[in-house]
Amino acid sequence: MVLSLVKQFFESIGRALRNHEFMVLFFLVIITLTTGTIFYHRVEDWRYLDSLYYCVITLMTVGYGDFTPKTDAGKIFTIIFLLVGAGIILGFVNVIAEHARNSNRINNIVRKKEELFDALGQKKAEIRKINRKFNKKLLSGNFLEQLDKKAEKHRQDLVGKRE
Repeated sequence: MVLSLVKQFFESIGRALRNHEFMVLFFLVIITLTTGTIFYHRVEDWRYLDSLYYCVITLMTVGYGDFTPKTDAGKIFTIIFLLVGAGIILGFVNVIAEHARNSNRINNIVRKKEELFDALGQKKAEIRKINRKFNKKLLSGNFLEQLDKKAEKHRQDLVGKRE
């Protein structure tokens, strides 16, 4: 189950990487996070990891409060960073969600198609089996005689009923 989800996730990412809108937003997210990380590292004197952590937490609107800008430049940058970055992140998350929905739809269509082909294959097998039985009887010579006898009996029954 978990491996299936991981596989589906990476397949979805692979399809997304071929999508122009996804690629543009992905690079905008990378540029936004990189810019914020470098800015906070230099201006607020935070470690790179702390700066990246703050950028992600801020843009995802979690805001734990464990890091806050102390300088005026950091506060002004954070306002602009949030206004611009939140839109980019929301657009990026929306594209990912859309790809996930489409991936689920595609998987459902493929599964239903496979079920239909399986059912069709079973019906074909049943028809082949009936055909083989019929052909055996047909080739066994006495089948036609039995058929003629039944037809004659049926004709006589019909004639007898008319009289």
